[in-house]
Amino acid sequence: MLFRKLREYGLQLGESATYYQEDEIRLVIDLKSVASRAQLLHANEGEIRLPVPKVFRTSGTMPFLLVDGPEYVFGLPVGDDGARSVKRADRRRAAFVDLVDRCAEETGNPKVRVVADFLNGGKDAEVVAALVGKMADGILTAAIAKQWIAFRVDGSFVHLEPDASAFWARQVDRQASAGEGQCSVCGRTGALARKSLVKAKGLNAGALTSANETAFESFGLAGWLTTPVCPECIGAVTAAFNDLMDTGKSAKKTAAELENRGGNKRLGSAKMAYWTPTEPRFGTLVMSAMYDPE
Repeated sequence: MLFRKLREYGLQLGESATYYQEDEIRLVIDLKSVASRAQLLHANEGEIRLPVPKVFRTSGTMPFLLVDGPEYVFGLPVGDDGARSVKRADRRRAAFVDLVDRCAEETGNPKVRVVADFLNGGKDAEVVAALVGKMADGILTAAIAKQWIAFRVDGSFVHLEPDASAFWARQVDRQASAGEGQCSVCGRTGALARKSLVKAKGLNAGALTSANETAFESFGLAGWLTTPVCPECIGAVTAAFNDLMDTGKSAKKTAAELENRGGNKRLGSAKMAYWTPTEPRFGTLVMSAMYDPE
């Protein structure tokens, strides 16, 4: 029941793209559809926050579409541990370029093709030099490696193209899928997600669907099968949960907006999310009563 209500809330958020999360873009590579020199803009001089392709990834190689860090985009090795970091960076750049190539081929989007051609033309010397100039002693630190680089063609961000975001969703669905069955949230039969690939805020980057100990399992089902959820539903559920848990977003909203949306309250070591689909102020009044009862 809780997941169903979160799904309803998540679907009402009107998120523009699946498996996208809002984040800060620190560097922008400006390209033109006609041949011209690429420009690297340091976006941190004027903050740019946009939805970007972003899911949970481990220490293995997993590129994000059209937006990633310098290691993936330019193959710049992180740290100074020699040949090992160089090989890892080369492998990650190859995976990033391959993903953009496949997106350009499958979607036929001319702006994606401009980015693909730029990437396949080699590491642009001037752009890389400008980026290296931001590093300490020429070494790409872990912090700089996590700074997002995005591509803009003719003034618009390519990763926000609808067919590019649809391509990204299909790629992630294929990775998240773990067989077929009936979704416990929407009731439809189809592909099921092994886990949410979108991090749940406030849970130490954990997933909302997880059963990693036998104490959490039931009905003879192991792991994710205890809560079979389709990728679409777990995406909507996690988007709703993150929206409610996003204190930064809450701080930017007016009191009236917060009343219409719900929010979260900390109770000791716990954090409680609340929202209501009907009376806008009901959830706020109930939670306020827990702190200041009359």
